[in-house]
Amino acid sequence: MGDLSNTGIIFDFDGVLNNSTRSGMNYHIEVAKKASLNPPTKKILKLLWGMKWEELLNELAIWFNWPEGGVNRFKAAYNENYESHRYLSFKDIKKILEQLRGIPMTIASSRDIKSMLQKMEEIGLNPEQFLCICSHSSSQFLKPDPRALEMAIDALLAKLVTRERIIFIGDTVNYDLAAAKNARLTFIGVSSGASTIKDFLAAGVSREYILSDRVDYPARLPKILAEMGKK
Repeated sequence: MGDLSNTGIIFDFDGVLNNSTRSGMNYHIEVAKKASLNPPTKKILKLLWGMKWEELLNELAIWFNWPEGGVNRFKAAYNENYESHRYLSFKDIKKILEQLRGIPMTIASSRDIKSMLQKMEEIGLNPEQFLCICSHSSSQFLKPDPRALEMAIDALLAKLVTRERIIFIGDTVNYDLAAAKNARLTFIGVSSGASTIKDFLAAGVSREYILSDRVDYPARLPKILAEMGKK
C-alpha cells in the first residue's frame, strides 16, 4: 500500500459499513403498506435517504399524503417487525478493515448510537476498531453540515493525521458528499442503493473514487487508498 502516514478515514455507516440501503428502502415500503399508508417510491426514498429518521418520516408523510397520525402508525408497524429485519454485512468488509488496521478510522452517521451499536454487533463489526463512533446522539448537527463531522475530524487530528489526508467514505451525494465538500475533505463514493455512479459523477466525483457495491466494493477500497498514498 502507498504511503498512508498521516492518513485517516471517516466512514459513513449505513450503505458503507452496514449493507442496509436497498433492504432498508424496501422495508420502509413494506412497513407503509402494513400500516395502510401510501407507500413511498424508491425515487423519493433515494432523494431523502441519509436524513435523520424522524425527519425522513415527516417528509414521507408530506410527499405521500399520510393522514394525521400516519407517522405514529408507521413507527408502530416498523417497530413491530423490527426484530425480524436483519441486514447483512458487505462481503469481505471485516477482512478489508483488518487490512486497514494501523490507519486511524472513525464513523460519522445520522443513525442513533444505540441502533448503530446493535447493527454493528449483528454484522460482526468491532466498535473498538474505530477511534470514535459519532452519531446524531453525540452531535446537534447533521450532514451535510460539516460540523456533523467535527468530532471524527478532531479524533483523527489528535492522532497526527493531517486534514488534507482525511478521507470521508459515504454513499449519498446530498448528505455525505456535500458534508465532505463543506469540510474540505477528500471523498470516496460508494454506490450502494442511494446515489448512483452517475449521481456521483454529475456531482463532480472522479470515477476512480467511486465504488459499486455490486462490482468492486469493498475489495477495491485498499487499492484506491494505495493510489492516494502515492500522490
